[in-house]
Amino acid sequence: MSCRGALDSAGRRYVLSVRRPGIAGRPWCAGCALQRQRGFAERPKFLPIRPTGTGGLPRHLAMGPGTPTIGGSSARLASTAMTLQNIATALERVQTVLRRRPDLGLHDDTPATASWESGVRVVSGNPNGMRIVSDLPPELGGAGQDVTPGWLFRAGVASCAATSIAMAAAAKGIELTVLDVRVTSRSDARGLFGMTDAGGEVVYAGPTDIHMNVRIAARAATADALRAAVEEGCRCSPIPCAVQKAVPIALQIEVQDQ
Repeated sequence: MSCRGALDSAGRRYVLSVRRPGIAGRPWCAGCALQRQRGFAERPKFLPIRPTGTGGLPRHLAMGPGTPTIGGSSARLASTAMTLQNIATALERVQTVLRRRPDLGLHDDTPATASWESGVRVVSGNPNGMRIVSDLPPELGGAGQDVTPGWLFRAGVASCAATSIAMAAAAKGIELTVLDVRVTSRSDARGLFGMTDAGGEVVYAGPTDIHMNVRIAARAATADALRAAVEEGCRCSPIPCAVQKAVPIALQIEVQDQ
């Protein structure tokens, strides 16, 4: 795993490039079980319980039934509810609690459930009722009208990184004017079918190269300060960290009677 960074001539672009080799498996289930036995599965007490159906937003900011769940002006309006100072104060408050009670930081993340609908169309959702539909292109048996699971993966990496960078900037008092994160990758379609290469090795199904391009600008901030905010944000960003450290997945299979 390697990361590279650079600023463009204007000092406003930082590029991260991650080259990811094959994943080596390692034991994981025992540690997960131990954490649960120790009570780490409980939600942190200092965090508010998410109201059902609002996605964690206050009810007066929650998006209505006809509002797009991804993108759209309503989502942008909700995101402006907290000022730069409000965000910095909230982040410092949480960190103060975690310094005093580090055990409160360990908790179960909100589960995502993907349900097969038909063909290769899958609907994923969370307990609050948000739904995202994924499909494959026609050459792979899909309708090609919805995003692919691979795109959702790249979107998750990009949005998580952007969120963490915005948090790092707010903590430093940096007022961002531009923040765009673009994630690209390369994959070998043979891996999707479990095919082997010329040497008889099974082709890796996941992306082998992941590149993250960050475009950033801010008022009254130096290029070095922006670069530091990007580096700090990416270093503490959960989804990019999971990709770089290749967290193994514990698989459980339940076969139901018809």
